[in-house]
Amino acid sequence: ISTRDWSSDVCSSDLGAWWPADDATATRLLDIHRLDKALYELAYEIGNRPDWIEVPLAAVEELAATPAPFRV
Repeated sequence: ISTRDWSSDVCSSDLGAWWPADDATATRLLDIHRLDKALYELAYEIGNRPDWIEVPLAAVEELAATPAPFRV
């Protein structure tokens, strides 16, 4: 699975339950959710399948390099 496919899968899951009306806030929350999921997956792969860390590690690196839309 590619980083983009993995990220797309994460982004499309369960957004309707907590999606805010403000687009900037929604974008920030989505970025935080994606980073949380990527870090969880990275920790899981390190502990269980260290040969598979490339995908979640790439997602963490990509999210860390993306500028935030606003400061928290």
